[in-house]
Amino acid sequence: MKRATRVLGDRVRTAGARLALRVLGGRREMARLPRHGRFNLGGDPSNDLALDDPYASAFHAYLECDDGRMVLHDLKSTNGSFVNGARAIAVEVERGARLRIGRSNIVVVDSAVDERGGGTLAAAEDVSGGAAWRMIGRSRGLARTIDLVVRAAPSRAHVLIQGESGTGKELVARMLHESSPRARQPFVVVNCGAIPRELVESEFFGHERGAFTGATERRAGVFELADKGTLFLDEIGELPLAQQPRLLRVLETRRVRPVGSSEGEREVDVRVVAATHRDLAAEVEAGRFRLDLYHRLSMLSLVVPPLRDRPDDLEPLARHFLAAEEADVGPRQFAPDVFLAMRSYHWPGNVRELRNAIMRAATLSDSVITSAELMAGVSALPERPRRGFSRDDAAPVVIDGAGSDEAARVERQRSFDDHCRDLYMQTLVDAGSIRDAAARLGMPKSTLADRMRRLGVKHRKP
Repeated sequence: MKRATRVLGDRVRTAGARLALRVLGGRREMARLPRHGRFNLGGDPSNDLALDDPYASAFHAYLECDDGRMVLHDLKSTNGSFVNGARAIAVEVERGARLRIGRSNIVVVDSAVDERGGGTLAAAEDVSGGAAWRMIGRSRGLARTIDLVVRAAPSRAHVLIQGESGTGKELVARMLHESSPRARQPFVVVNCGAIPRELVESEFFGHERGAFTGATERRAGVFELADKGTLFLDEIGELPLAQQPRLLRVLETRRVRPVGSSEGEREVDVRVVAATHRDLAAEVEAGRFRLDLYHRLSMLSLVVPPLRDRPDDLEPLARHFLAAEEADVGPRQFAPDVFLAMRSYHWPGNVRELRNAIMRAATLSDSVITSAELMAGVSALPERPRRGFSRDDAAPVVIDGAGSDEAARVERQRSFDDHCRDLYMQTLVDAGSIRDAAARLGMPKSTLADRMRRLGVKHRKP
């Protein structure tokens, strides 16, 4: 554990920011911080944020606020105050910081964005680049993930993050690192699926000069580079079975030996956060992943839910991505039907696909992004061809050949037409007339009538 300190870091201001404290877990209270003055925290009801926590002292701590600058002062509490896992006496607090008061986990959020999104916004500062990055949303699934991140961050235990591609597993890993006592130490990323099999040991553990053909100089491995920090092993499920015992040994002994080294092993202090889109438990059952390595990596385990299970996150995410694009393409806004269209689509590419669709629509639209412009950019993939084997099992054969570019184009158009047909029919039922439906969809009545005619949508007047 880091020592308590009275030394304040460099002043960090968030000019004009409206900040708040959000208590994670339980009722998830939120309390806005003043721009100037003192903000009290503790178990007594007279505090500005009264915590229902038997481990919090009656008057536990207070935040001194001065136009975006915040300093947390511990009031000689019984169980101490913590900022990002480090015990604090008087410590400067930044937006995105994780506080622990008693056993209550609290995050500093942007209250203006939090209110507009209607739910949780987890923020964390990218220490290396200085730019803010965060997970955005208001769904219960995302809230549970953030809560687990906050609880797991102070630990030294390795973490396994599972989830579909595009859900933000690397972002979760960075949040774990930045919220931990290792935040000022290296965060090293390696994609296990991109390393040639013959170079896995060299990539992980390094090599000495002359260890193999082409090794013209000594090279440090990722474990050595991540010493005292966090090593993020992305797509750990792609690691060859033959190389898994070496990784297991390092996790157990915390020692590495570079390839070709005649010296003893070198001690490393590394927290491993691994991620995969595969179901590792199923991989273990299939014999493609070692059971002992699985248990070692999954000391703490969490699953990032897919975007289709987080429909409440679509609007705040979309607005965030659009705001990021406006610096390049100018002001843009969404038509009223866009968010309904988003909810009707299953987003197989998850958050990555949503971001790409918005970037494309913002670039190609004028000032208002319609549902047609947005959904034209989604990857509505056709059903993948089923693969089987010929009778002699000599070569794989494609049972149905829907993989051509033309077939993919036709399938995307069919999927989009089905979406529009359902959207128009539901809007007509709700609105009662073509004129009112067109107004809700943000298009002229004549345009809606033409599209309905093309898609075979008929409106029966009540």
